[in-house]
Amino acid sequence: MLLKDYLFCFHGTIKRHGEYIKNNGIDLDKSRFATDFGKGFYVTNNQKQAEKWAKIKHQDNNNIFPDEENKPVVVYFTININKLSSLKGCYFNEVNLDWSNFILECRKEGMNNRIYHHHDYVLGPLADGKMMALLRRAIDGRINNEEFLEGIMPISSSSTQLSFHSERALKCIKCLGVKEIEF
Repeated sequence: MLLKDYLFCFHGTIKRHGEYIKNNGIDLDKSRFATDFGKGFYVTNNQKQAEKWAKIKHQDNNNIFPDEENKPVVVYFTININKLSSLKGCYFNEVNLDWSNFILECRKEGMNNRIYHHHDYVLGPLADGKMMALLRRAIDGRINNEEFLEGIMPISSSSTQLSFHSERALKCIKCLGVKEIEF
């Protein structure tokens, strides 16, 4: 997995947020803290993964926003890879203890609205979505690091993510458009 694999990438969300991004840009203040690589803006180079994220966001926001604003969408981007690679980045080329420990620390710090690292961007595999129960057990010491790793193993090796954590990094990404998807 290389940055060049992210020349074109995708972000799954709902129409309300996708249109905001298209019209106003990405706002890191709207990002959540307790995520795999910490507070940031996440994209994938796998369009099907972005569509899955959009459907999850749609379900999460059911009855919160009007139906028209809550439609699942994929936001399309291009990245200036040369510019981004000149910034401070972190790469995880494989699923291993370094990757799972990084996720554990990012999520643990994020639960307290803190940031674990100061990278401009992070690239690596997407952890399996059954995170919160495993995270609590790891924090409480009921499972060890190897068991945490085993529990968050990705379902697919094609599911990767790139996260942007600084305004400098966001200057490397350009929105190409927003497209509604079927759900």
